[in-house]
Amino acid sequence: ICLLYISHRGNILECNEFVCKIMHYSKEEIQGSPFTKFVVPHEEQRLREEFHALFVEGAGIRRHECLLRTKQGENITIEYNVQVISRKGRRRKALMVFSDVTEKKELEMELLEKNAETEKTLWEMAEVKDALEARAGELNRATEELKVLNEKLNHLSITDGLTEIYNHRHFQDRLSEEVNRVNRTSGGVVSLLLMDIDDFKRFNDTYGHQCGDMVLKQLAGILKKSVRNIDILARYGGEEFAVILPNENVEKATLVAHRICETIRSTPFSFEKGVSVQVTVSIGVGTQTHGEGDKVELLRKADNAMYAAKAKWKD
Repeated sequence: ICLLYISHRGNILECNEFVCKIMHYSKEEIQGSPFTKFVVPHEEQRLREEFHALFVEGAGIRRHECLLRTKQGENITIEYNVQVISRKGRRRKALMVFSDVTEKKELEMELLEKNAETEKTLWEMAEVKDALEARAGELNRATEELKVLNEKLNHLSITDGLTEIYNHRHFQDRLSEEVNRVNRTSGGVVSLLLMDIDDFKRFNDTYGHQCGDMVLKQLAGILKKSVRNIDILARYGGEEFAVILPNENVEKATLVAHRICETIRSTPFSFEKGVSVQVTVSIGVGTQTHGEGDKVELLRKADNAMYAAKAKWKD
């Protein structure tokens, strides 16, 4: 907190070290100088009128703001209170107490730009300086709104735009976490399903890429219903999908893969104009237990299994 003693003529009599710290002047440069020397030019007249009224009427100044200019030429916003000190009935000097609120003002402006509703409220609060609790409440609400927006943005950054499941980048991050967990835990296990739509290129060539996109979206919806809440479903790339199955061994993972194949095989995929086709997928299963290797090894297992399935059988 910065403290100044100011004479009735507007000259600074004394100051504390905090004033020197934020203004970057020495005490010798500050003491004896008029207060308006450190105020930006367009604020000088208002400050003179305020201090004149202060000594004439004896009323205090509460929670006013003004702009000061530091020795380096930077403008800082302060919030200040001023109280007259009288001796033997005469108003001798004034005590000014202020703090640097520049960062707080910059945050307010940023929030104003992001939300029109908050902008209106914040400007009203800036005009009513004594409504501190109301201002804090509105700032907290605006911060919560920004938090929600950031959460939505984060969700979009990890989601595939077409299928609305996790994207490849997030899949890689989560697979690293699961493999690291397995390698830290004795008896840990994780399984991975990699799947590829059979003959998808021929399907696109026949029906067009727009219908192909519809198949990918419908397939993603089927997969969402076929896995647990703790499983991580992602679009691996193109017509390939991946499912991370935490704590599932190879036998249970294989049962999940068979169930997915059967569900997709028995589900008609429909497009516009009443067109309906059968879609099948080939799935490779990879499983890793404690100390068996890293993420690359698990991907290699599942990838090799998937391509073996496609080469020998499909579906």
